[in-house]
Amino acid sequence: MRLFLVQTEECDTPYCIKAANYLLESIDKSADPCDNFFQFACGTWLKKNRIPDDAESQNTVNILRIQLDNYLVGKYI
Repeated sequence: MRLFLVQTEECDTPYCIKAANYLLESIDKSADPCDNFFQFACGTWLKKNRIPDDAESQNTVNILRIQLDNYLVGKYI
């Protein structure tokens, strides 16, 4: 089996840095990726973004909607 490494340039734009931080903040560093990759990759995100009792799932769009609602309520009340 041959592996081909593709050399890419490092992205250091504010967007790339923010995206990298988001990913790093989502992983569960206490989980072993060889034992439970899902927990490793998503564990901290799941702890920070609980599924509401009245919802079947949670995703980034729902989280942004909730954050926007909270911002608008706080700003206009």
